[in-house]
Amino acid sequence: CEEDAESNAAIKFVPMNGKDYKLLLTGNSFSAVGEFDLTFVQNEPPENDSCDEAIMMTTFPFTYNGDLKGATPDFDADNVQCGDSALGGAWFSFLGTGKGYSFELKTVNTNRYFRSEISLFQGSCSGFECTKNEGGSGANAVVNVEYNAATMAGVQYLVLVSSSQVDEEEIPYQLTVTEIA
Repeated sequence: CEEDAESNAAIKFVPMNGKDYKLLLTGNSFSAVGEFDLTFVQNEPPENDSCDEAIMMTTFPFTYNGDLKGATPDFDADNVQCGDSALGGAWFSFLGTGKGYSFELKTVNTNRYFRSEISLFQGSCSGFECTKNEGGSGANAVVNVEYNAATMAGVQYLVLVSSSQVDEEEIPYQLTVTEIA
């Protein structure tokens, strides 16, 4: 809970899709609580916030510019396959060709320390396996995450780009995927 100089409290978090949450308002005594205003602010998630809404990549090189503000976490701590379960992300998909691919994620945050990751999964949204994950972090900077990965022809792949601090401010990103020999 964060409090400002006027004794206002704020709770900031990114909720998991499909989970119920309860909020308890308390004070040292009932008379100490007094009147209060309760405000909920929800950031709109990106169009490809869930795996089922993944943007299909069909031509390469592929470049996409987006914003991770409002992105929701895709895993809880019990079922995360790779990466950080607390990060909010956006999904992409493509069909493997048997060639290699170069993945580059650039994220920008100018106000604080943050972490960004790019994860590669093999399979469909109903059942996938993490094949690679890379991350980077920085403060008041651009974070670049890059790696290469081989694919199998005809196999579906999912790409998850994710970042911390998605509940607080804009996290512009650029994903570039290039087919390599």
